[in-house]
Amino acid sequence: MAQKIASPFGGYYIYPDDPNNLFQQLLGVKSGSTQETSSELTPPVDIFEDDAAFYASIEMPGVDKNEIKIACTEGALTVNASVDRPSKGEGHWVQHERRIGTYVRSIRFRSAIETDNISAKYENGVLQLTVPKRSTEQKSISISVD
Repeated sequence: MAQKIASPFGGYYIYPDDPNNLFQQLLGVKSGSTQETSSELTPPVDIFEDDAAFYASIEMPGVDKNEIKIACTEGALTVNASVDRPSKGEGHWVQHERRIGTYVRSIRFRSAIETDNISAKYENGVLQLTVPKRSTEQKSISISVD
């Protein structure tokens, strides 16, 4: 069976539906009969800092908020979440450009953080993290000499 691919310049390219087809491999076109594998996705992140905390915004479109896992180990904050293509029942995909797979992002902060007080909010495909800094305030202890 032939694979029909839309050209960005109008019209269509037609390639044989062969797993060894170089054009399919280069263009990322997959046969309808092959199983699509998930891949690791690195979401973009913006980090803002003030005296009290770090504020991170991580783009993860299509993720169910209950699937987001946040872990903090050895001074690094790691975010994991999976996004899958929903099944549509009978028929086949004509085109799919949205990426699927597992989002993984680790962030190492320049100063010590309060891991017990990290807060997270997920809205409109963006995870907002507030990561408080650990107080670097020095305490002085007075010693009385008898």
